Amino acid sequence: FHQAAIRYYERSANEARNHDEKENASIALNRLGNVYSEVEDWSRARICFEESLKNLKDNKKSNLYKQVLKDLGHVYRMQSDFHRAEKCYRTILENIDISDRKGRSDTLNHLGDLFKIQEEMTLAEECYQKSLSESERSNDLNGAADALAALGSVFQTTGDLERAKNSFDKALHILDDLGDKAKAARIQNDLGDIYFQEGKWQEARDFYAKNLSWLMSNDPHAAASAYKRMGLCDIEIG
Repeated sequence: FHQAAIRYYERSANEARNHDEKENASIALNRLGNVYSEVEDWSRARICFEESLKNLKDNKKSNLYKQVLKDLGHVYRMQSDFHRAEKCYRTILENIDISDRKGRSDTLNHLGDLFKIQEEMTLAEECYQKSLSESERSNDLNGAADALAALGSVFQTTGDLERAKNSFDKALHILDDLGDKAKAARIQNDLGDIYFQEGKWQEARDFYAKNLSWLMSNDPHAAASAYKRMGLCDIEIG
């Protein structure tokens, strides 16, 4: 499938280049870059996205320009080229319409993730807080849950467990209302870990059990680790 897609988009990009159709070339190159990203060929993906972006230099307000920047930022991040990745996300924020709160929230989340990878927790928290604010203003519940979960992860990493629990609890309530059981299961596991850190074995076990319930139906291969964590709680509970 991937080889066929690569051949198709290469032909499309060459055809557009031959006719000096820059936008069509950018579209084909962006799709080609995404195929390379799917197979984790980051070098070729980078080449495609960079050429696509170059063709759009006179159309910086277009959705395609912002999408290519987002895709290119992800590639730079996977290559540990954090400076260029940050530049991509900040360029999106500079060019995105102020009314596109969902787009701003999403980009701020990516920027926060980038800082978190580099252990720049203060900057990560700042981005996630701004992302949460944008999501709340646009009533984007999914975006708010993602930002709250990200904040919970930052607080957990820095040892601020009460704020971590508060953020995870808020995210979990939203996800329960949305019926997003997959994301809820991940947060249940995170809350279990926090209560385990605090030595609150029963609370930890209860969250691990909720996580296990989802894993058994959706990812049984990962259930072993949940059983192990519950077993450790049982040993401590006695």
